[in-house]
Amino acid sequence: MAQGKNRFGVKFWGVRGSLPTPGPSTAKYGGNTACVEVRCGEKIFIIDMGSGARPLGVELAQEGPLHATIMISHYHWDHICGMPFCGILYDPRNSFDLYGEGRKQAGLKSVLAGQMRYPYFPVGLDVFQARMSYHTIGAGDEIERDDVVVRTAPLNHPQSSVAYRIDYRGRSLVYCSDNEHMDEMPDQMARLIERCDLLIYDAAYTDDEYTGRAGTGSKVGWGHSTWDEAIRTARHLRVKRLYIFHHDPMHTDKVIDRLLRDCRPHYQNLHASREGIKVNLL
Repeated sequence: MAQGKNRFGVKFWGVRGSLPTPGPSTAKYGGNTACVEVRCGEKIFIIDMGSGARPLGVELAQEGPLHATIMISHYHWDHICGMPFCGILYDPRNSFDLYGEGRKQAGLKSVLAGQMRYPYFPVGLDVFQARMSYHTIGAGDEIERDDVVVRTAPLNHPQSSVAYRIDYRGRSLVYCSDNEHMDEMPDQMARLIERCDLLIYDAAYTDDEYTGRAGTGSKVGWGHSTWDEAIRTARHLRVKRLYIFHHDPMHTDKVIDRLLRDCRPHYQNLHASREGIKVNLL
C-alpha cells in the first residue's frame, strides 16, 4: 500500500464464512473467517474479528504502539471468534475504539463478553490490557475519524448485521458481509453501495445452491447471497470493483477458481477475496 495521506487500501486476513476451513483444498484463498484491515492514511480500521484476527494481530504487533478502530458487523461466531486470540488487544501500549450494534438490552461490550464467559472460555473480556472503548451504534449511524467518514446500513441477516462504507479522499469501500438478497434492495443499502470504488460482498452460494437445485438443500433464509446476485448488484449500482467474500466452507480453491472463470465474462472487475492480498484504492 502507498504511504502517508495517499494510502487507502484493504488487506484481507479472513475471507471464509461460517467456520474456519484450513487444509490443502483451501490453501489458495484461505480458511480463516471474516477479518479485513483498512488503512486510510495513518488510520487503521479493522472490520470483524473472525479467526483471521489472530494473524492480523501478529503482523500489527510489529508496528509498535497502535490506535485502531474495530467495527463489528454482527456477533455470529465466525465474525468474533478470533478476538480472544488477537495479541494486540493484550498490549497495554495500544488503544482501540470498538463499534457495533447492541442486542436487546445489552450494549456492545456485554455482547462481546458473552463468548468469553464461563464455561466457554477460561478468561473474561477484562483480560485485555489495551485501552478498549466500546461504542454501541445502530445501523444507519455515522462514525467520523477526522477526514474519514464511515456510514452504515442494516442488512438482511438472522439477528441482523451491519454494512460499513468508508469514504476517504474521494474514494470509497463498502463491506457488506452476511446479507441475503431480496426481490428489491432497500434504499438505504443501495445508497451505501452505489458507485463505490470497491465492494466486498457476501456471496456464499451459487444460485443453484441457494435455491436447492444443486441437491444440497435450499439455503433460502440462511442470510447469505449468491455470486450471480453480487454481480447483478455491482452492475446495477455501478460498482467499480467487486470482491466476492464469505466463501462457503464447501467451496474449495478449485470451486472458487471455476466460479471466477465462469462469472468474470459477466462482470470484468470481479475478484474472489483471498487471504493476504492487498488492494489499493488511491
